[in-house]
Amino acid sequence: MKAAFFFGVLSLIFFWCQTSAWAESADIDGVEERIQREIEKSEKEHALGDETESGSLKDIPAGDVGYTGADKIDFLNEQKEPSFITAPSIPLSADKDPLTLQEACRLGILNHPRIETSNANVEEAEADYGIARSQYYPTVDWMSKLGPSRELDTGAVEYGDTAFLVSQKVYKFGGIRDAVASAQLQFQSAQLEHARTREDIAVLVINAYLSVLQAQELVHVYEGTLLFYQKLLQSFQVRYAGGISSLADAQKVEVSLRGAESQLVTQNEQLSTSRSLLENIIDTPISSVEPNVDLLRVSINETIEESYERALDSNLKLQALGKQIAAQNKSVDASSSAYAPVVGYRMQVKNEFQEFRAVNKFTQTAEAQLTLDWNLFNGFATTNEVKKQKAVLRRLKASRRGAELEIRNVLTDSLNSYTTSAEEFKLAKEAFDSSVSLMSLYLSEFDLGIRTMLDLTSAREGQTSAAVREVNARFTRIRAALNIVLEEGRLEGTLKLPLDK
Repeated sequence: MKAAFFFGVLSLIFFWCQTSAWAESADIDGVEERIQREIEKSEKEHALGDETESGSLKDIPAGDVGYTGADKIDFLNEQKEPSFITAPSIPLSADKDPLTLQEACRLGILNHPRIETSNANVEEAEADYGIARSQYYPTVDWMSKLGPSRELDTGAVEYGDTAFLVSQKVYKFGGIRDAVASAQLQFQSAQLEHARTREDIAVLVINAYLSVLQAQELVHVYEGTLLFYQKLLQSFQVRYAGGISSLADAQKVEVSLRGAESQLVTQNEQLSTSRSLLENIIDTPISSVEPNVDLLRVSINETIEESYERALDSNLKLQALGKQIAAQNKSVDASSSAYAPVVGYRMQVKNEFQEFRAVNKFTQTAEAQLTLDWNLFNGFATTNEVKKQKAVLRRLKASRRGAELEIRNVLTDSLNSYTTSAEEFKLAKEAFDSSVSLMSLYLSEFDLGIRTMLDLTSAREGQTSAAVREVNARFTRIRAALNIVLEEGRLEGTLKLPLDK
């Protein structure tokens, strides 16, 4: 009985092993049939090329077709002359009239809602200045009354009068002058803030524009990588058919190909997002952008201290705060003048119609008087007003110190980024150039059996990585330079953008 049981178990084990072997054999047969179909298809596509038929890798490009190579980028030279920051050379499409950077800035300044707010602030400040200046002019009034008015002691009845009155506050111990000067400085501050708003919008547009170009350049990098793996896969399919390479080599290339396709899809999505962001800012649909941003001619050779000193003199935000502080000083003086009397004059011509003891008569009077108004007590309103204006002045001074600190931090970060990205670009440029040369050698040595499949894929991954680093370092340098010229207050002059439109 035990022998029969043992024999039955051995039979089951033998049957299971045989079934697994058949399944594995069927799976291998299916893979080989699929590979064989791909090989036959590849052989038909390359029937006209002798080198491709033999599986030679000489026709595979070592570099990136159409990619702006490192040797074409010269904006990082260390000369004292203004360096030229180049941009990608591939537009989004083949439109004849792509969107230029100048036009993008013009549309951004024209359509951005912050501009309307800034314009309204300037108009408000200009109106306040006009109101303040009105104190220099006399006040002219015409008054008329109609109806009986009786004097009880004389019995005279006045039925109406007409008067023409001219009055003016001539001297307020500097209060009028200070109030007008404060309003004028506030108007100038609003104009400077409006100019800074235009600069901020322009920088917003430029950064979005650069994001489109950067994403576009990276798309081209990954397109070159994808093209390389496509050609490599075709060659390895032919080599496998000829018994030169293994099936694992072809599958390894296919894995790299799928990875490159994934990276390209991701980067194309980033390009679409960047373009949509630019369209939202300028409120205008675009199909292509001008890649040759030749306006970005900058020369950053200052130290942090030199750059900061320039910013203290020319930064529009600091200039606007300086005007506000000066205006508030005048407001404090104008409020303090309320302790003193106000000297003025008053002139009046009056015509009255009266009835006196049943006798009607017209009375004309003319007056010319000097006036002196002096408020001796108003519940400490003047004291509290002066206190309020001084508190506002302290707040503005603190805001300026905070703005100076912020600008110094931005300049420090931007200058460090500018220098670091220069070194990063230099290293990436060298790595990219070396990787192109290395790939060319590997492709020729592979046919001789010196190099392996791992060598080819590793070299290509290094080349792609160097190209990506090169692009990112290039645009980091451009953005750092942009921040520097903005904070130094020379954006409009450096880039020659239509910021006054």
